[in-house]
Amino acid sequence: MLLSWALSACEKPASSHIPRYLLQQDRFAAYVVIPEPEHEPSLWVTGIQYPDSVSWRDHPDAPGARVFLLKDGEEVLSVPAGDQVRLERHRFQAGHLWTDTSDGNETIVYCDGNERFRFPGEELLLGFLVVDGQVHTLGQRQGRDGICYRIDGVEVFSCDEGTVVGSLSERAWRGGALTADEGGVYYVYKVPVRTYQKLDWEYRVMRGAEPVHVILAGTAETVYDVRVFQGQVYSLQRRGLDSLMLVAGETPHFIPQFMVERVCSCRLYPLDGTLVLKGYSRLDAAEVYLAWLRSERGIMHNAVSERLFLEWQPEGTTLTAIDLQEGLVGSIWRGGKELEALSEPYTMASPLCLLCQDGLLAIGLTNAQSRDHLLLVNDIPFPVSFNGYFCSLYFE
Repeated sequence: MLLSWALSACEKPASSHIPRYLLQQDRFAAYVVIPEPEHEPSLWVTGIQYPDSVSWRDHPDAPGARVFLLKDGEEVLSVPAGDQVRLERHRFQAGHLWTDTSDGNETIVYCDGNERFRFPGEELLLGFLVVDGQVHTLGQRQGRDGICYRIDGVEVFSCDEGTVVGSLSERAWRGGALTADEGGVYYVYKVPVRTYQKLDWEYRVMRGAEPVHVILAGTAETVYDVRVFQGQVYSLQRRGLDSLMLVAGETPHFIPQFMVERVCSCRLYPLDGTLVLKGYSRLDAAEVYLAWLRSERGIMHNAVSERLFLEWQPEGTTLTAIDLQEGLVGSIWRGGKELEALSEPYTMASPLCLLCQDGLLAIGLTNAQSRDHLLLVNDIPFPVSFNGYFCSLYFE
């Protein structure tokens, strides 16, 4: 059983919040073209599609795969996925599909299928941000042998022993491991340091090629996350067995916890102009998992399940959450209530397949056995059939 609650009551968004073009049943069938209504956000969907003859679950790197982009059900773009078919090799920003490929000798970045730039070597781009027409990337080199920050493919900074902090699968941070404000573009990497015969990590915060902050090895038992937000460096640390801290610069703020709580994961999360914590914990005594958003004042939103959480996002003053059952999507919860049980076994390739934004909810579910997939938009199902899987959803 799963329950969710918040500090104040929440009303379920009215049906008038559902865009008119999403009220048409089967509107995604055959990628039909629907006129875009005025002043309503479009639903953008990315995914990977294979030739009909390919059993992609058995052969995920099979040749011929393509990355597609849908806007309100219409396929607006389809480009080759390259030899390494990975969902991390593409991303959507400001109406454009950005993809990259590598043959081991060089990495090539494309915008809407057209080459934008290339550079030597192979990098997995964990940070990607377009700022004033320039493309900023933060790449992890093959074998995790160092990081490289580039602008339009030109190396700005690199570290041969660095490991990127952050990824492109975090919904709250548009640039993945990169963030930007009026001060510039920021990122964080860590390097291994041996202290007192123990291998630890030193965290370095960068603005371009300039170091702006360092968290020395041994400062904390665990560093969960580090970000720059509104010009301030924040880190999420565990100091001692039971002390979870949100550190602003050098100032720590104690984060309340339950006595029986075992934190499994937590990240920094921007919400309504402030920075909070997003995480999940295990309550061993009750044999349940707890998904939450909280600050130094305590828990803001909560959800409880007997199963591990796959993804959860704030929606008003509550959480929308998805849990897992034997590797498949278990239950989908909204406003503390379970949606109608799914009739087919579904998976989610990425947390980016769940999207809560401005009173709208969209979920991309990939069928685990067939090509009959499903989009849920504000609890309304829209079937989509193709040989592949969904990768990400956006409202713009």
